[in-house]
Amino acid sequence: QVSPSTIRNNMQQIVEDRQTTSGTAQEKTPTNKMAASKNGIGPLIMEEKAK
Repeated sequence: QVSPSTIRNNMQQIVEDRQTTSGTAQEKTPTNKMAASKNGIGPLIMEEKAK
C-alpha cells in the first residue's frame, strides 16, 4: 500500500525532473505542475517504470 503523500511526492519529483530536462521558463510555471497532476497518476507511474 502506497500512501497518497508518497504518490504526490513522486509526482512532484517527476514534474521537477521534466522541468530540469527541458528547462524552459514556461514549463516551470505552477499551471504546468497542475496540468501534470490532472493527467493522473497512471501515466506517471508507467513513466517511472520505464526509466
